Amino acid sequence: MQTNIVLSIFVIAMILLASNRVRIDLIGLIVLLGLGLTGVVPSSQLFDGFSSEAAILIAGMLALGEGLVASGVTEALANFVRKMGQGHERRLAIVLMIVSALPSAFISDVGLVGMFIPVVRSLTRRVQIPASRLLMPLGIAATFGGLLTMVALSSHFVRQFVARGLRRHGLAVSYRLGSRSHGRYRHLILVECL
Repeated sequence: MQTNIVLSIFVIAMILLASNRVRIDLIGLIVLLGLGLTGVVPSSQLFDGFSSEAAILIAGMLALGEGLVASGVTEALANFVRKMGQGHERRLAIVLMIVSALPSAFISDVGLVGMFIPVVRSLTRRVQIPASRLLMPLGIAATFGGLLTMVALSSHFVRQFVARGLRRHGLAVSYRLGSRSHGRYRHLILVECL
């Protein structure tokens, strides 16, 4: 029975998302309320996802990105990337990858991409190329940029959160940041990516 309820809520959410008439955050709350009112998720666990460090981190980085748009920083960064890329698609992608790979060594790669999406939007409007041509290089560079220090990868935040949750339930889980897992080759991997 619960499978049918979850599937129904999922279908309703997909229809609402496809219609583009209801804001995404409201759809999320509708799904949350639907799962709670039907009893699929106990009310004591209904808002546990909001206390997730990973969710708070990503939401904060997206909010920071919107703040950068409002302050005009993204326009300035888009102008810099456009000047350095000289309006050529391949050069723009390379400059954008370099500009995004360096800060992703120190801040979350997912949050960084969220902050750079407005830059890409502004850039693609000016040079008349599809945003999809720059978003993929941006995501790849941000992910590989995290290899420089191995501390800002979003997967580490999620693993730490899961390990902490398992420990609370009495399971002995050890998770350490594996900076040696890629060894001295991580810098070469980033250069190869670029």
